[in-house]
Amino acid sequence: SLTLRRPWQLFNIEVNLPRWLNSDSSSNRDSESYVTASSIQSEKLRQRSFATQEDDISSDSSSCYYSQYDGIDEGQRYMSKNFDSLRLQGCMEENKQLRSILTELARLNSSFRCLTSDMDAAMKDIFDEMNHLHLKDKEREEEEERARATAQQEEEEMRMLIQHELLCCEDALLAH
Repeated sequence: SLTLRRPWQLFNIEVNLPRWLNSDSSSNRDSESYVTASSIQSEKLRQRSFATQEDDISSDSSSCYYSQYDGIDEGQRYMSKNFDSLRLQGCMEENKQLRSILTELARLNSSFRCLTSDMDAAMKDIFDEMNHLHLKDKEREEEEERARATAQQEEEEMRMLIQHELLCCEDALLAH
């Protein structure tokens, strides 16, 4: 009986899965699963050599499936069916894992949307506060500018008034 640690190693493809998805820390090509994957590949090739042209042309998939066992002895047929069973079991396990990953991704996506919504609301509050502070600064600057202009105007009026008083005093002194 064959035991497989990772079902996706049943297939003759290279899959780079993230480390957190692997159930253990062993390498992708440990000897047991590598031998199993290569055995399955050689079994597939052997089954193809027994296929007839009618099998290739036939549109009925179930007859193709069962006819692939024609022409081989009972032991080989049993082994082929075991390989097919293991392949199906691996697909089902991989499907289950992918579903759990998709469920987790959906949950994370929902959390991310909530977080994004909260962040958008916080950014809106920050921008509103910044606009409010900017308007206050602008009003304060305008008020300071008006106060400066008023003080300058009063100073100019005071200087002109003093100059006028001095001229009046000078004229009064010259008249005496």
